[in-house]
Amino acid sequence: MWHLDTPKADTLNWYKGKYLGDIAQAITDSPLKKSVKALLMPNGSKDILEQLLIAPPQDLYPLNKRLESDIKKLGNYTTSKKKIFKAFDYNGRISSNKEAAYELAKKIGTRTCVYCNRIYSFTIEDGNGNTVARPDFDHWLPKDKHPLLSMSFYNLIPSCPICNRSIKLRKDFEYGKHVHPYQSEVERQFKFQYEPQPGAKWKLKVADCSPEEDATAKLLKTEDVYTPYANSEVKDILEFAYKNTPEYLVELRDTVMKAFGNSISKEQAYRMVFGTELRASLFLDRPLSKMKRDVLMQLQEALGIQLIEFE
Repeated sequence: MWHLDTPKADTLNWYKGKYLGDIAQAITDSPLKKSVKALLMPNGSKDILEQLLIAPPQDLYPLNKRLESDIKKLGNYTTSKKKIFKAFDYNGRISSNKEAAYELAKKIGTRTCVYCNRIYSFTIEDGNGNTVARPDFDHWLPKDKHPLLSMSFYNLIPSCPICNRSIKLRKDFEYGKHVHPYQSEVERQFKFQYEPQPGAKWKLKVADCSPEEDATAKLLKTEDVYTPYANSEVKDILEFAYKNTPEYLVELRDTVMKAFGNSISKEQAYRMVFGTELRASLFLDRPLSKMKRDVLMQLQEALGIQLIEFE
């Protein structure tokens, strides 16, 4: 969770080809002041607009900050923001454009919410190619506050409706302070940890965070949204483990391997037993993968078994 693979060059070229020319024309035709147009398209060049569309985070957010500052100096910033937002037209080009939105979602290709890893967010079409469902696109920096980023590829994060519309909303991430999925390590430092509570109950907490992870977890309310799983998913795993011999979880995994004639790996057997992924690079493929892997790693240490093995 909190990680997205760097997009392939052909994906970025597709995105640039699809939108750069139209946005440049919209800026040219807009009622923006000539001085603002000159900042965005100096001497008619599309270079800055191209950067706003496909530049990576380390270049994108400083560029946006500089442009916003320069536009403010020209006066009447609120009016300029509204006109810029209309020219970039995220709603018309992606949000309300089903074909374009589904194509973008398929090219990014996530299977669960990047922010929470709790909910499947497949891009689904029926047998006739009609659109059925897709993830939301959260603007990592809100589009209404930062309209120059409203169409930026790296500012659009596939997420579930709960994270996008109920938790994140228009809250501001801050570049350098919060985890940006396109600059996140595959394996994060933080861990989910379980703690026993009175009445045979359990608690999940987010522990061992870096400052960047702590700020991100608090903004996304990660510990809160995982609270219901402590006495469902986590409880099931722990009760199963403690009601059997410490080695039984290992035996169960190995039994699955034998059932397939040892033609599958320990990692594949782990996925079949626990319904989740072992490797951090695959966490987004199945819900709760990060949480379950962390719980099982804590459990194997407590029981003194070797359950988690990387092939």
